[in-house]
Amino acid sequence: MPQNVTPKAKAEPEWSRFTYKELATALGVSADAARMKAKRKAKKGDWQIIPGNHPSDKVTVLIPENDQELVGERVGGDEPEHPERKKGRTREPERDGELFTLYTEAQKRIQALTDQLLEAQADRVALAASEAREMALAAEIEALQRQLDRAHADIAFHRRTWWQKLTGR
Repeated sequence: MPQNVTPKAKAEPEWSRFTYKELATALGVSADAARMKAKRKAKKGDWQIIPGNHPSDKVTVLIPENDQELVGERVGGDEPEHPERKKGRTREPERDGELFTLYTEAQKRIQALTDQLLEAQADRVALAASEAREMALAAEIEALQRQLDRAHADIAFHRRTWWQKLTGR
């Protein structure tokens, strides 16, 4: 008969505590990037996030000691080297001449487009004024037409013959 054997308990991993700032330093990224990484890892269940008691308290991130992301240092330093890039302003007179030419051409084009815009705005104002004038003239024509119709009716009334006036027609 087999003896009463208790299964071996799974060994609990040792946890390291980091703030977002410390984690950022360890990973070589910004504090915001460390915060986002911690949230992703916590969502997967790899890491744990422990908020403080107050919203302004620091948040603690628990990371297993055996986590491979924090083992060793980053390779390559702070930023990769690019020999073709030069830091700071370099003096290249021929390039400066090209840039100045492009700049003056762009300024001329901007001025031409500004002039076109001002002309279009003036045309729009003139068009609105002429449309308003057209509407006023149409209203005046309509009023004059009504007045003319009344005048024709008055003339017809006064041109009636004596027997029409007598009978009231």
